[in-house]
Amino acid sequence: MYFSSSQWLPSPQTLPAQRNIFAVGDIHGHYQALTALNAVIAMEIAAQPELEHTVIYLGDYIDRGPNSQKVLEILQAGPHQNVETIFLRGNHEQFLIDLLKFQPWVDDDYLECWHENGGDTTLRDLQISDYLHLRYTSAGLQTLSSKIAKALGPDLAQFLNKLQAIHRIGNYVFVHAGVDPQKPLAAQSEQEFLWIRTPFMQGGSDWQHDFTAVHGHSITIPSVYPHRISVDAGCYHTGMLCAVQIRGDKLRFIRVTQQPNYVWKHDFLGKDHWQWSEARPVVADFA
Repeated sequence: MYFSSSQWLPSPQTLPAQRNIFAVGDIHGHYQALTALNAVIAMEIAAQPELEHTVIYLGDYIDRGPNSQKVLEILQAGPHQNVETIFLRGNHEQFLIDLLKFQPWVDDDYLECWHENGGDTTLRDLQISDYLHLRYTSAGLQTLSSKIAKALGPDLAQFLNKLQAIHRIGNYVFVHAGVDPQKPLAAQSEQEFLWIRTPFMQGGSDWQHDFTAVHGHSITIPSVYPHRISVDAGCYHTGMLCAVQIRGDKLRFIRVTQQPNYVWKHDFLGKDHWQWSEARPVVADFA
């Protein structure tokens, strides 16, 4: 694994001088990248013992990648001892939690939606191979729920159930997907925090809040807007795991990747990466 950091950039909000925050983007089962990024963050923390450190994981720990269970085990064990660590819930964890709790809305269509979003990799990782045969009846889904609970064990199940939907520090709000640009935060649902995309990503001109949102969920080049900071570098697609470090009135992006000279392409995942906003962001330059 290789790591690099961007230049320091002006941050949209200002933290107290002693605060130092790391926010980690979507991991999606890539435990080796997580281990490498955790080591880089730990090194940065150890080099600045006088600061008040916080590490925030923005959700989507599971699905799509090779080892979701290992990622959950690393996080549940507490990767940063004696450091405030916050674990947020992503929409992918919500699929698993709902099935684990056997919520009333869990049915064949719900399982199919999770399957299409990479849930099959997590179920195979948990060594549950007969899930397709269990999805068609309530009794089958109940059996699947029990198998998931047994495969995860009580510690990981408890970890999942304790995941937060949102966390605020000063004028930064940390959330998996984003927030509605116009509705008061207290009036918004967890569904919005986990799933919102276009209204938030394109909502700079409609922004009614006094905070900046730090988020994952929508893959793009790590970038900074006045209303949001994007941290999901698409680890399952690009092999790159990214975090943002916010300190005082500046920030930088830290990345780990197996490709030492990874270069962002303008046509990112077949999309123009400026599509999300009417204004050009400040983009991380790792060169």
